[in-house]
Amino acid sequence: FVSFSAFFLDGYALAAESLIGTAVGAKNRNGFDRTLRYICELGFLTAAILTTAIFLAGPALIDLLTNVQEVRNTTRTYLLWAVAAPVISLWCYLLDGVFIGATCTREMRNAMLVSLLAYLAAWYLLTPVFLNHGLWLSLHVYFVARALTLWYYLPNVRSLLRPPGLASTS
Repeated sequence: FVSFSAFFLDGYALAAESLIGTAVGAKNRNGFDRTLRYICELGFLTAAILTTAIFLAGPALIDLLTNVQEVRNTTRTYLLWAVAAPVISLWCYLLDGVFIGATCTREMRNAMLVSLLAYLAAWYLLTPVFLNHGLWLSLHVYFVARALTLWYYLPNVRSLLRPPGLASTS
């Protein structure tokens, strides 16, 4: 379910790459802000629909995918983690698209390193205690860390929109 929803959500990141790249190249703050607003609104709507669909149809889809009762039971045990994934992971996907479009690779690298450390710490601390639930929680910690670290660097992208030599008030 996580990979399936990522295909939908990453489409907004792909659109952002092109539109943000165009806005940054033209130093068009309005185009940048408009693109960011649209991908967030449409992305959240899509994530909410996916979350609802996985919640409502998840058990039936699991039954369609396997007839092994033990697999069905185990999958249902962890289904809520998959239900939560679209609305949590959306933000790191969208911001990846923004940073790729703006070609801010240094910030992406730094954000990834911090996110990796957050994931590894969560994995190390949570998995021994909560087993597979700890692993799922670690994945969600990674999604949140990735979104927060990229959000932290977002002013660096916005600074590219200022005309050379002029300070920005917004």
